[in-house]
Amino acid sequence: MLDAARQAAENPDPAKAPALQSILAELAQKTSDYRVYHEAAGRFHDAVFALSQSQRLQVMYQSLTYQVTRFRSPSLAVHQRPAVSLREHRRIAAAILSGRGGEAERLMQAHIEGAQAVLRQRVTPARGKVQSGSETRRRTTSRRRA
Repeated sequence: MLDAARQAAENPDPAKAPALQSILAELAQKTSDYRVYHEAAGRFHDAVFALSQSQRLQVMYQSLTYQVTRFRSPSLAVHQRPAVSLREHRRIAAAILSGRGGEAERLMQAHIEGAQAVLRQRVTPARGKVQSGSETRRRTTSRRRA
């Protein structure tokens, strides 16, 4: 993903601006419902890969699309995450459109890491609230003996 953002920025293509601006406009209209925002966000990432014009990266991304999609929706379900994601997408697009490959790559990395952090918070239970498997087995064994 990072390479794709950098390569999209470094690849001169007059079709970049209308493609990215159209998707950004769509994203801006959909921040109130994370489910529809999720679909448009996928199109943004698809466009970045297409604009990279790297067949190798596009094939790799297509093979991972299902996994990426599975994790995108839960991270976007967090309150205000679509609005944050939109700001991040706008910054990435601006870097791509101005040909700043290194910046596009850094911004994409920050975007991905932000989504991962949100996802980790959603799926990692609070400390002290989850019992380990051994604790559960000990309690079950103790009950059977009684």
